[in-house]
Amino acid sequence: MKRSLTVEIAGQRIGLRTDSEEKHVRRIAQGVDARFKAVQRGGRGVDTQQVAILVALQLAEELERERQALAELKAQVKTRGDALLKLLERHALV
Repeated sequence: MKRSLTVEIAGQRIGLRTDSEEKHVRRIAQGVDARFKAVQRGGRGVDTQQVAILVALQLAEELERERQALAELKAQVKTRGDALLKLLERHALV
């Protein structure tokens, strides 16, 4: 069930409609706000739109790294699972 809530990021109040738990959405918004403030502190004279774009790029890069790590982990699990199955078959345990 969709619910409405308001979060604050970069001094802007943003209204959202979400199926997610409020606590979860607020934790994510706080993380984005923290990143926004960190980028703002590091870039003197950078406007709000540029900071938002830099934060989006940081998050996209992090997401891509996590997706790659997950793909590698899945490949390892498959390889090890296949090896284990062959070992069990060889010893007639399956």
